[in-house]
Amino acid sequence: VRGRETRNTEKTMRDIGSGRRWLAARITRLSAVLCTAVAAVTMVETAPAAAEPICTDHRVAVTVSEPVELAGSLCTPAGGAKTVQLLVAGGTYNRSYWMWPGRSYAAAATDAGFATFAIDRLNTGTSSHIDPTAANLTANAEGLHQTIDWLRTRHGFTTVVLAGHSLGSYTVLRHIDLYPRDADAVIVSGISSWAQSGAVDVSLDGGSGLPATLSGIETLRHRS
Repeated sequence: VRGRETRNTEKTMRDIGSGRRWLAARITRLSAVLCTAVAAVTMVETAPAAAEPICTDHRVAVTVSEPVELAGSLCTPAGGAKTVQLLVAGGTYNRSYWMWPGRSYAAAATDAGFATFAIDRLNTGTSSHIDPTAANLTANAEGLHQTIDWLRTRHGFTTVVLAGHSLGSYTVLRHIDLYPRDADAVIVSGISSWAQSGAVDVSLDGGSGLPATLSGIETLRHRS
């Protein structure tokens, strides 16, 4: 009887020892899994955020009916850009129209690889304020012409896109009338959802134009 009890006791001890070794192995594996998970979470939490665009304010000296200055904000993707969009706001807005906090047009453009230069038209924002009768479409268009030259020569942009909204679009179109080969491309919005292609083509000095919905361009994309 004592022999059987001894053997049973030894078997029980072996079982306990095996159980402890199994439990220790499980704890080791679980610890490894937890450490891996913590490391993964740490990597996610400490991953660097995407670089923000670099934005600087400028005053561009131009001459219209008199010497004036156009104020604007230049935003460039962290990786740089060769193409800039010159943004001209509508009649009751200044450059902040394009740069509203949050998801703005300028933010979307820089995310897509464009630089943007949003300006205050004459007599708006912090641009020069002159006799209102002199701050007409022609004067503003002349200011755009000189600003495009400034963007090319001072900042080295090889491609300039003019983008206007509402009154800014009419300013852009007046600029095209005066300087049809100045900008490389034009975007107009807030003036009509329908346009006679023949009239647009004449305004673009033989270039082609059509509504954005028919252009085949689905998203704003650019990477140069």
